[in-house]
Amino acid sequence: MSVSKVFSFVALAFFFLIFSTAVPVGTVADTTESHDDKLFLQQAANTISWMITLGEFARKQAASSDVGKYGVQMADDYRKHLDTLNLLARQKGWSLAPDDNAARRNTTQSFSQKFGAEFDRDYISLMEDENNFLVIRYRQEAQKGLDAEIREFASGKIKILEGYVAWAHKILLDLPKPVLK
Repeated sequence: MSVSKVFSFVALAFFFLIFSTAVPVGTVADTTESHDDKLFLQQAANTISWMITLGEFARKQAASSDVGKYGVQMADDYRKHLDTLNLLARQKGWSLAPDDNAARRNTTQSFSQKFGAEFDRDYISLMEDENNFLVIRYRQEAQKGLDAEIREFASGKIKILEGYVAWAHKILLDLPKPVLK
């Protein structure tokens, strides 16, 4: 059998496989509508829970009073935020699973062993990045989410999250620059 015949056969089999397993148009949206909103709540809750833990570290391990205040504020504000996320999920009949993100576990472990200036710079830089990520994700949910109540929740948090990004950025700029050895 020539290469072109084998290629034609494989292409035809692939084409048949794609079109023979196609799902009717309406059913994909029907099964993913609530899934996307649930996924948003799940990801937000996991990120927020993690940021609460890191905020508690900042309370104990920061050298800069600004970093410590930021961590305390993050932990306090995000506890309320997490309560609202969990309430929304319960109202929708969803349960949110515990976070199983290995990168977050490793980062938490790493931050638990940092103190002083090293902690300050790494923590506040991470908080700027993570809150920036949350702004993007919440903006997406506010614009494209299918559940009106979850869209409204996300929309209402965007300015607050942007404030956290700006605050972290200012603190980061004000921290002493690291000294290279």
